[in-house]
This record gives sequence, C-alpha cells and structure tokens, in this order.
Amino acid sequence: MSAIYQIKTVTLTHKNIEKKRLVITFNDQSYELVADYLMADAPLLSFEIIQVIEAVLNGQNKAAKWAGNRTELTINPDTSIIEDLFEQKEAISVETNWLYEMTVLWQNQLNELN
Repeated sequence: MSAIYQIKTVTLTHKNIEKKRLVITFNDQSYELVADYLMADAPLLSFEIIQVIEAVLNGQNKAAKWAGNRTELTINPDTSIIEDLFEQKEAISVETNWLYEMTVLWQNQLNELN
C-alpha cells in the first residue's frame, strides 16, 4: 500500500506564545481517517499503539482492539480497520504493516519536532 502524503509544520500563535504542530495530509481523501488517527490518537500513552500492533504482527496476539479519543482500531495480522468515533467518516481498511510503519514514522517526526 502506498498512499502519498505530506507532512508540514504549522505554527499556532496566541498572544505572544507560539507552538509548532505537525500536520499530515494524504493526497487520497479516503485516507483522511488515517491522518486523524495519527494526529489525534497515535501519540496517546507514549505511542502505546506501537506495542499493540507489534504484538499482533509478531503473533503474540491473534488480533487486538484499541480505541483513542477520535478513532477505534481493529488490528489483525494482515489488515486493520480504522473507524471514526465521532463524525461517522467511512471506516478504512489498511495493511497492518503499513499502519505500523506510518505510526512509527509519525512518532519519529514528532520526536524531531520536539
């Protein structure tokens, strides 16, 4: 699976305080929920989701369910489903290896920013 994406840094300003944030967008709008997951939920609990996905990929667990503030993931060895908890955006099925790689990439990008 190869979804083309862009990662950019935006600067938020309030009074004299500036804060930088990363934003990821995908060229294919059907991946909007993946972007929501990465920006809102993946960083929760110090990227706990990475260990959850690893446990499924290495066979330690057959499957896993994980929910963040914005999305819910059903993780299987081959494919995973990301569902929206609020706006009822259409769920998306992605390859689990790709989801893992994107989550690690996002973690690394955030670490570089901070």
